[in-house]
Amino acid sequence: MTSTAEPWVLAAAAVAAAALLASSFYIYKSVHSRFMSQIDERRSFERELAARRHELREFIAQPPSQKKLDDIIGEKRNRFTNIPNIAFHFADEQQIRNFYDDYFKEPTIASLVSEITGEIDAQIKGSVPQILESKIGVRDLSKWVSTIKLPDTSLNGMFLRYQRETIKSGQVTLGLEEVDIELTELQAFDETVDTLRKRFDLKLEEQLLTDQRKHLKQKAAERTLSKLEQATGWVLVEGRFNIDKSDEFYRCVYRHPVSDYLPDSRSPVAIVVLVPGAELESRVAGNYAASVGKAIPLRVYGQVWQPIDRNTNTFELQLTPMAIY
Repeated sequence: MTSTAEPWVLAAAAVAAAALLASSFYIYKSVHSRFMSQIDERRSFERELAARRHELREFIAQPPSQKKLDDIIGEKRNRFTNIPNIAFHFADEQQIRNFYDDYFKEPTIASLVSEITGEIDAQIKGSVPQILESKIGVRDLSKWVSTIKLPDTSLNGMFLRYQRETIKSGQVTLGLEEVDIELTELQAFDETVDTLRKRFDLKLEEQLLTDQRKHLKQKAAERTLSKLEQATGWVLVEGRFNIDKSDEFYRCVYRHPVSDYLPDSRSPVAIVVLVPGAELESRVAGNYAASVGKAIPLRVYGQVWQPIDRNTNTFELQLTPMAIY
């Protein structure tokens, strides 16, 4: 005997099936919506990373730290070439006079005319170089070269003019005491970490960040260290030098700021000048004696005696001073 389901049973089954289908569809839409939202977030994240990479490339193309150093050196150049007067702490007088005499051949008009031309009177037209050129072929210059007179100039004036001209002609290095480092990667790294934290609430392990920053700082300092290793010739440095007494010499030490970018275990990088105590200007000799263990601002015009050398763990750049003021 075959039984047939009641119509209301079929209707109920149909309603249940429809409800199940609707529920499944709703769940599907919900899951799909969340899935698409995650995809959108992922795409947004990738776009953000791409934008950061683009910013990084532009940042590297025009490193701000280098521009800043150029500005610092430019300011130093302008300031040192416009100093009206100085007060020496130490001056190698004979060397300054010799260098000045060799660099500036400035005979006065009277001595030039009397020694070279003799017969040239006040009515002649033309400049001194033209007079020299016209006479160089008919006169023996050897008799007056050694007797030509230079204008009377103080030691202070001689040094300032010599310093000014050597700076203008690029014969003396400026800014050796500054940090000439490329911090582009470190700055970009910190900016990226900050973006991930603020926009995506993504926090990285602090030890990982610390280790990476140390690595980037050491990498950034490489440029400065290479420059200090290759330093040679005449330099002009300024900074706060710590004063120490060593026998008859005062040892003046400038701790280079690049030391802050190196591992703590490494000796600090320094610029060192030895000054004979007996040759200090008398008016400051007492100040130096009272400043042992302290730091005083100095400007040193000197010659590199020994650059730093990482191969031999030599981290002191030693200068022989011509003038300290």
